[in-house]
Amino acid sequence: MWIFIIELAISVMIAYVYNFFVFQWITAGPNMCSLRDDDYYYFVKAVPKITITAADKKVQSFSTKGKKKNNKNNGGSE
Repeated sequence: MWIFIIELAISVMIAYVYNFFVFQWITAGPNMCSLRDDDYYYFVKAVPKITITAADKKVQSFSTKGKKKNNKNNGGSE
């Protein structure tokens, strides 16, 4: 009887370790889900928010120096 209890405890610990290492990564990434309306099916990819530090942000700006500005009288073409 004691051997059965010890084997059961060992198998439960192995199951918890397996659950932590395998299913932890599934919830960390993007999830695909589908929603159903009366007429349509919607397939959505839900991506978790990622927080980044100010040093990791990359802001790119575009300069318009040397280019012609769009004229509203001719429909915006150059």
